[in-house]
Amino acid sequence: MTTLNLIFLGPPGSGKGTQSKFITETYGIPQISTGDLLRAAAKADTPLGREIKTIMQQGKLIPDQIINRMLEETLREKGGKGFLLDGYPRNYEQAVSLDGLLETLGKQINVVLNLAVSESLLLERLTMRRVCSSCAATYHLKYQQPKKPGTCDSCQSSLYQRDDDKEDTIRKRFEIFNQANEKIVGFYRSKKVTLVDISGDGPIENVTAAIKKALDQRLGRA
Repeated sequence: MTTLNLIFLGPPGSGKGTQSKFITETYGIPQISTGDLLRAAAKADTPLGREIKTIMQQGKLIPDQIINRMLEETLREKGGKGFLLDGYPRNYEQAVSLDGLLETLGKQINVVLNLAVSESLLLERLTMRRVCSSCAATYHLKYQQPKKPGTCDSCQSSLYQRDDDKEDTIRKRFEIFNQANEKIVGFYRSKKVTLVDISGDGPIENVTAAIKKALDQRLGRA
């Protein structure tokens, strides 16, 4: 039976989280998020956890060697019947590192989903997002408005706009992502990995249907 060893690419605000949940529930594979792994490790009172926590507190990037160590442990534990890798690789060098790690484990990526969203839609999604200053509930000024402007429905605390949701920041993040993503996509195309471009501009259910069609074809179900 064909397994799904997936990498899911997509810019911040592309809806990757929603679609990842659908994939893991539908195909029974674990989502492995390097961000989650790092946060969990930083909370753990282990030598590696303390090292990661120190690096994060200093605002530095976590070295690829550390991320690969965590990935290797997680893939050995959870990746036997397939996996969805989220948040890694973020650049060409990490893609090469990951390729070496997977070769060591006797695994290989067989599908890369590349979720593309227009910059104008990302700006709409993210610049209009507001977060509760107390309970962290999330609202959207167009799609999910609070009952009272500027006030959380749940705890009545004030809402605010995160710094990384401001237009200048989003445009810069989008530019950085696109530059890195182009090289990652090129790397997997050169290895003849099945790479599927998915438009994330439409309704959620349309994006989900496109992803399901692509993965079912890979599994021979279509």
